[in-house]
Amino acid sequence: MKKGFTLLELVVGLVILLIVSIIALITLNKVVDKIRREQADDCIDNYIFVIEKQIIINELNENKIDDFKTGLYTLSDLKEKGVRSKDDMPVEGWVYISDKNVSSYSFLLNGYVISFDGVKYTIEKSSKVKDTKTTISK
Repeated sequence: MKKGFTLLELVVGLVILLIVSIIALITLNKVVDKIRREQADDCIDNYIFVIEKQIIINELNENKIDDFKTGLYTLSDLKEKGVRSKDDMPVEGWVYISDKNVSSYSFLLNGYVISFDGVKYTIEKSSKVKDTKTTISK
């Protein structure tokens, strides 16, 4: 009586192991991508909240120098107005403020562009924020 596996049994076992590994790797990549996407979305939600909070703080400030007027603001403009966040900050983007409220925006964070045009909210993998001309709602 022989002990051990035949060459065919070993090859079949390796093929099955390879197929399972490939499926696990594909699933893992999808899960990691979804986690990164949700993290970027949460950071931008928090960043919008921080902007709106800073609008109120600046409005209550007596000297009104840092008051937000209706218009388009870049990340550097927002920083000058006092907007700071403990979360990850967008690397590129803009926000349109109308009547002391954020009405539209597009930010790039962790390889995702998170945009809101006043009606539609989108998250997409990209390296460039959306153009202000096509996104700002009137």
